Amino acid sequence: MLTQMILSAQSLLAAAPRASADYVVANDAEWNAVFANTAATLAGKIVEIVGDNFTQREITDKDIWAAGGRLTIRGANQAAKLPSVILNGVVRGIDFAALNFQMKGWPASWAACVIFNNGTFGKLRFLNGTSFRHGYGTSLVDFDTDADLPEYERVSNVRTATTTSQTFPLTWKSAAAPSGWIEFFNRGTNSVRVAVGGSGVVATGTSQLVAAGARARLQTGISPGTSTHFAVLATSGTSEVNARTEIGLSAYLSAAFQQTGAAIIEDIELRGCVFRDLDNGLKGLRPRVSLVAMDCDFDRIYQDIISLAPDSSATSYFLRNIESLPFSRSGIAEDLQGDARDPHGDQCQLFSNSGTGAIGPVFYAGNRIRLTPRRPGAQSQGIFWSDNDVDPCFDNLYIISTMQTGGATRAISIGEAGTPFKTRNAFIYGATLIDGRDPSATGPTLTIDHDGDGSVYVGKCLAPAMIATDAPLLLDGNLSGVTPATLPNIANLSAANDRASIDAAMTTVGVGAGIGAAATGSAIDWETSDHTAVIRWDMLPSGAHWNTLAGQPISTLITLPLRKILNRRAGQTVSVGAGTEWRKVAADGTTELQSWTTASGTIEPDQFIQIRGMTAVVSAATSTLTVTINGFPQTVTTVTSDTPATPLTQPALLGYFVDQANVPPAVNRMTFRGWFRFAGSVPNTVKPFAQASTGCDLIVLGTGALNATVEDGAGLAVLLNAQVAPPGTIKANIGQRIVFDVNQVTKEVRLTVDNATFVTPFAVPGNGTFQSNRQASFLASATGLTALPSGTQFGDLSLDYNGVTYKTISNLAALANADPWKAGTGVFTN
Repeated sequence: MLTQMILSAQSLLAAAPRASADYVVANDAEWNAVFANTAATLAGKIVEIVGDNFTQREITDKDIWAAGGRLTIRGANQAAKLPSVILNGVVRGIDFAALNFQMKGWPASWAACVIFNNGTFGKLRFLNGTSFRHGYGTSLVDFDTDADLPEYERVSNVRTATTTSQTFPLTWKSAAAPSGWIEFFNRGTNSVRVAVGGSGVVATGTSQLVAAGARARLQTGISPGTSTHFAVLATSGTSEVNARTEIGLSAYLSAAFQQTGAAIIEDIELRGCVFRDLDNGLKGLRPRVSLVAMDCDFDRIYQDIISLAPDSSATSYFLRNIESLPFSRSGIAEDLQGDARDPHGDQCQLFSNSGTGAIGPVFYAGNRIRLTPRRPGAQSQGIFWSDNDVDPCFDNLYIISTMQTGGATRAISIGEAGTPFKTRNAFIYGATLIDGRDPSATGPTLTIDHDGDGSVYVGKCLAPAMIATDAPLLLDGNLSGVTPATLPNIANLSAANDRASIDAAMTTVGVGAGIGAAATGSAIDWETSDHTAVIRWDMLPSGAHWNTLAGQPISTLITLPLRKILNRRAGQTVSVGAGTEWRKVAADGTTELQSWTTASGTIEPDQFIQIRGMTAVVSAATSTLTVTINGFPQTVTTVTSDTPATPLTQPALLGYFVDQANVPPAVNRMTFRGWFRFAGSVPNTVKPFAQASTGCDLIVLGTGALNATVEDGAGLAVLLNAQVAPPGTIKANIGQRIVFDVNQVTKEVRLTVDNATFVTPFAVPGNGTFQSNRQASFLASATGLTALPSGTQFGDLSLDYNGVTYKTISNLAALANADPWKAGTGVFTN
């Protein structure tokens, strides 16, 4: 397939008259003679490569751009190949067009096909079927991506350490390999010291210490040729150890690119290129101005397809590429069948080496994934943008009509939870996130670490779970959960090679109709050569969105929050329906550009829009605000508070409810429901719902977040104080309905607060049931601890087991206080 693509690209060139080459080079000496010329001499010229009689070639101090033109380096035909080019000095303005980079050697003779060494590099383009390839073995054949290759093997060296240093030989998969490392496992109960070297190596009291049960990676100075023995010394007693030697496939393979620490890359473009049979694809570059990767094909890549560290000043475009899944298998622990040398594969990883500013803008659109044959257990992360230690860490991100099918939990993961470094503005539309080998798997997740500054819009996406770690996402028409009926043609994905067949396999129907990558392909211009015009902003919503507002006061004018216009189209039209007003605010978020009006108008990217209208005149009723932006109508529903007619109030002496019997055997699903209003402020670490001994607890935190602890039937924690809804979910002085639905079969917590639902997969699978020797409770734990505070109003309490109602609590104080579940000294009142 890929060979056909290259031939097709080159035949297109052949169809038009091909300009004559100014220089034809067939060997190293002829290359050197051409590049002895000045940049001015080479400007506007064509260098044609003939044959493959080359070693690594060098280009030094050729600023063709400054000389007023470009230099084209092209291949004469498919047989024309360069193994590697290294750039030094100032090199700008070179087109590598229809040129094959074919690495030599096994192991690779050079680290990469193109090496940016010492200097400054810009205005570089790789075009028209230019390919980057290495291959497998001494014959450099195509990779068999689901074969168990010998290079994957890890070799165990198990010995027992005593209090006297002992030296043991190390067995390596290949003593002639260029590099390797040692994963050292201390299996015992005593700490040990370890040293590696030749036959005379000795472990002493200053050698590396490895605690009992711990692991250490030994890399510095390690190679199969010189690291022939290891010595171990137990600090007391004895301890079994494993000095597992690892070489790995990456020790043999070339990458497409390498950038050294002394190199500066300004801007680079890759259009219509092919990457195959490599360790990594587009990896290791740190562009400072821009990077465009468009219409490229990545196939049989062992580890990362795209992995870059763009500068905060750079704009990145990843457009209309087709990628096969990486075929590496991760897993370092001794009981996991990972490949040697701890490989991992990402479809697109972005990070920073400097932490000097937010990464962005990034445009990732129209990319498609082939379902590569892979060994069992091989997974790949999708979009993983993290590790930039500045706030915001990412800003102005646009992910449009794309898919991730590698099966890992991080299908789309942006930001880094637990740090102060947050995602600012993101527009994600039409993403399909599934495990291509098991579309019903619940693992692939869309996770955005967002603190509420800026806007994160997610529309028309399909994923088992969508999680915001700190602040809610703007969710618009998504589908959480995949069934076979949603993707009726998914079985065809394994045979799909081009975009048309991939989209046919990824077609969504039923509840998934109009959702996901294939359904949103109209937002991509598939023909244009202008990378800035690939995303059709006229076919996309504005990114301004409001979720349903519940618990609102009756007959009140409510003003919805400001929303940023994320869509990049200029002059987007705005109109509102009856009963709705709108206003426009400048990009600074403060300066009013248009006061409240019902008249139509326009709005620009990065400006803010706000709408307002009246709530319903009775309780538990809906009203709607309607606004149309850029041709996309939106109806915002407001729901007046549905406070129970006779809510109960927690007294100063606290009360609660606890079952006098244990949860019955074989219960695999518990569903708690209730209405709550916290007076004054949101309390910290209280439990509206619980099972004794933390079997199934929902915990309200003072931040407004909710955490959960869930155990299986054997008492194993499948979730341990894990966040199941972000801060700000629970609010003070507003009545909110909470449904806490915990399913041991689907292995997830589905928490609904008013009309917002948060799905959290279990951290570990568990045995599929709840404990049958623990009671359920409302308002506190079974012993009365962590009770809801005095003044809290509540009502409509109920509990289902396996989808069948088991218990309801009356909202009438007299009946609630007389209920057999009633516990505590407090007397509830209405």
